[in-house]
Amino acid sequence: MTAEQKAAYRVKKVVSPMSQLGIAFASGVNQWRDVPPEWGQGMEGYGKRVGSGEAISAASNTIGLTSDLIFHLDPRYRRMPEARVKTRIWNAVSQTFLAYKDSGGRTINISQITGSYGAAVISNTWEPPDRNGTGDAIVRGTWSLVFHTGKNVASEFLPDIFRHFRHSRDKNKASVTTP
Repeated sequence: MTAEQKAAYRVKKVVSPMSQLGIAFASGVNQWRDVPPEWGQGMEGYGKRVGSGEAISAASNTIGLTSDLIFHLDPRYRRMPEARVKTRIWNAVSQTFLAYKDSGGRTINISQITGSYGAAVISNTWEPPDRNGTGDAIVRGTWSLVFHTGKNVASEFLPDIFRHFRHSRDKNKASVTTP
């Protein structure tokens, strides 16, 4: 991938419907849990949580892009649709921590790790005082890696699930005859 393609890929990751859905869902969970309580409830509190999620996503992908370019890493997820389920799960988990290099082969996923923890540290600037310490950033960065792993698992299996349902629907349409 060229530098421009990597930048476009990272921008797409920030604004994609899946990212927006993930941010909306996580913000809703935090709203329900009232975390952080200083942000309050109602639309204002939810808006702060969504804004925080958007900013974290942008920071993570900006740091990730910088690492992609410096270390010549390919940020794309690579599926293994023909492999066994166990192998596919391992593939999804491993890509959180191991990236593909532009030249081939794999190396530590500096982009994902620095993006997750870097964005967590940056978010300390707007988190309430009782949630903006080093330990808090480490917890947020670790949760980011957990969520990224979940996105990888979804990226691995959802296309097959959706294809199965489309195929079943198309098959049912074909079997219906009109008089």
